[in-house]
Amino acid sequence: MLLLFSIFLDKIWQGIYIMKIEKLFEDNRGKSVLFLGRVQNFTVEEIQLFLDQFDMKYIEEADDNMALMIESSMMTPIEEDIAYDLYKGGLASFKLSEFEKFYALKIKPNSLLMSLKLSNNQERLKRVLKNESFEDDLFLKLFRLYDWCGEGVYDNDDNRDMSISFVKRFYRPDSFMDPAIIYSPVTLSTVISSSEDSQLLDVVLSMPNYGFLSTKNERKRAKNLRELVASNRYISIDSMKKLLSFRDGDIDYFLASNISLNDFMQDEIYQRADDDIKMMLSQNSSLSEKLFDTMLNESEIIVQNLLAFGIITEDRLEKILSKNLPNKLFSIVGENSSIEDIVSQLLSLDIEPLALRLSANSVVKGNFLDEIYKKFGDSVVLSLSTNPNISSALIEEFFEKSDYEIDKLLAANPSTPKEILVKLFDREDREINKALASNESLELYYLQQLQLDSSLLNTLSKNRTFTENILNNLGI
Repeated sequence: MLLLFSIFLDKIWQGIYIMKIEKLFEDNRGKSVLFLGRVQNFTVEEIQLFLDQFDMKYIEEADDNMALMIESSMMTPIEEDIAYDLYKGGLASFKLSEFEKFYALKIKPNSLLMSLKLSNNQERLKRVLKNESFEDDLFLKLFRLYDWCGEGVYDNDDNRDMSISFVKRFYRPDSFMDPAIIYSPVTLSTVISSSEDSQLLDVVLSMPNYGFLSTKNERKRAKNLRELVASNRYISIDSMKKLLSFRDGDIDYFLASNISLNDFMQDEIYQRADDDIKMMLSQNSSLSEKLFDTMLNESEIIVQNLLAFGIITEDRLEKILSKNLPNKLFSIVGENSSIEDIVSQLLSLDIEPLALRLSANSVVKGNFLDEIYKKFGDSVVLSLSTNPNISSALIEEFFEKSDYEIDKLLAANPSTPKEILVKLFDREDREINKALASNESLELYYLQQLQLDSSLLNTLSKNRTFTENILNNLGI
């Protein structure tokens, strides 16, 4: 919240400052503007063309008609001395970066875009793309015009510069950023995978299809720009159509699980899909009803995936039941995280393998867990002991059984009452201590005692209660 407020104040301040610069230009029409230092993002002709709207003249040496001075961050010692003397003499001055912001504000985006389209002036385009003052929307439109000359995004100096300009603009980490990370291809992949801007993703598909180095030849991890875009849920319809047109199985693999894929596109992928792609389709939460019905007739392993990861509604449950699947296969539904609203219907089927899976499912509420125990007794105790929704009454009843396997599960259960956790701690049992080390509900005092056992440090490092205390002590 503070960061957003800071950005908001910064924009207000910049707006006020730009207005002051504009007033200086308006009040000094017909005068000269002295540019000191190296100017990278403009030619003399481009600056003069901009100054013409104020009837002003570009100069590199002081004259009697001079009204303004613009200083680059790259000046020679002699230029720095000149700037200092002129500033002491009262000449109005500001930084080149501020002039670039003013330029970006005053230039007409459509005129600039049309000019670059018609001229195909790649040198000017490269300079414009390095100007960070232009809005993101205009930058992306201009970026489409860049000619990669049939080479990769990092294969020559110009392409590398453009790729870095793209990353610099859109890589926005939550915390401090090491400037060197901008030059890493990994950062480019991070920009693409985390972007929520469909226009940015469209533009990525206009870039050469850069392939990321991978130590493993595995399909599950995106290996190039197209596959990264295909896996991003904010992709546009046009980009999805373009990706589908490649008829590339690896791209289809990532598109298949993309929730933005419409019914028609899902069907197009399914028609040419291998088993891996069908597996990805089966766990797409926006899978069409038609395809859900169709995939219930697929091989057992795909049906398993559909039951475990697909969205299971009341209507879909009826369709599943109509298939008369074996209990062992059907019971996989009990692991699904989307079944919260149909637990009652599932329990009414009185299928023990199903109840066993339901009893360990964290979306199943406590009253249903009580019902499962009443119906199936000791056969579901172990799986119930892992469920954080289990009632204190059941936990106490299970603890009274004095069963070592149950106790290990209760030691890791965040809902286990403090008194029971302390009793388990007091046993000083290696396996139980390992389970306790993973339990974020265990009081810090006991977690600190467990850290004396070096074999538990890896488990403790994943315990949020333990790690947050360390970070707080370090002031992080």
